[in-house]
Amino acid sequence: MSQIVSSQSDVQKVLQFYNEGVITTASNFGKSIPDSTTFTAVGKGTTFSYQDEITAEETRNVGSVTRADYVLTGKQGTLSITCQVTNDDDTFVKYLFNALDGTTATADSSLCFLYSYNVDGTETFRTLRGCLPQSATITVNNRGFTELTATFTVFSPDNETQTANAGMGGTPVYANISSNTAWTHSDSGNFTWDSVVYKEKGFSVSVNYEHTILDSSGSTTVQWAKISKKDISGSVSVFKKDLLLQADATAHNKVTASKVLKASQLTATLTEAVFDSHSYSVDGNSSDATLEEMPFTCKEVALAS
Repeated sequence: MSQIVSSQSDVQKVLQFYNEGVITTASNFGKSIPDSTTFTAVGKGTTFSYQDEITAEETRNVGSVTRADYVLTGKQGTLSITCQVTNDDDTFVKYLFNALDGTTATADSSLCFLYSYNVDGTETFRTLRGCLPQSATITVNNRGFTELTATFTVFSPDNETQTANAGMGGTPVYANISSNTAWTHSDSGNFTWDSVVYKEKGFSVSVNYEHTILDSSGSTTVQWAKISKKDISGSVSVFKKDLLLQADATAHNKVTASKVLKASQLTATLTEAVFDSHSYSVDGNSSDATLEEMPFTCKEVALAS
């Protein structure tokens, strides 16, 4: 017996999201999707994967070699995203990276993601409520696209459903993929370290988050969560032109640095940035320019126009 299979070409609603609201209002976290919600698409050339993570406990009785029962005790999920960045993605990128400020502009608020695809000819929805970022990286690839990767913990995943509009009331406003051109390295601009401008050949900055959660007895899902720790790191490959970078690295100097990700659109500013090491290589068989390879950490990163 044959069957109909699904592929990426069967996606109906591209991956998109809406902001549930600030988590200091506990009822916002993982709430039901309001009627007539407007969604925002995630990136361009987007790929994503979602994994349901199930915890369960088993019962084993004496006198038997097999288990007697296997009981669900918890569930959540992980959403992983890779995409190119356009001008329409400012809000999403700033949400992932910028300092928590108690507003919906940052990860002091939770997101709900939605997508749909055809299964055996019927549109099938998946909604992922109560999402907070685990990590994110934005990379300016030399001679390539600017790439964003992000991973979210999904604290309130809903099962797949073939109910129209995933059961939402009113008239939801779904998003389409941006018509804007994806950013490339040629859209980016200066890298500045300690007030000195350098030419570079590749830049990336990453954030990693840890969560404090409310996972009380009586529920198989987390009822509330917030970000409680943030770490920032990155790397840059700089064409060597002076002694400053090596000196700052060995002195462990804390400086202000910045990278223009898209000219007149978005710049990443690093506060109290420190190089963790300094290296370069010289090869008699190579005519390549000397590059200083500089991994860094910093206290805070701010993405702004």
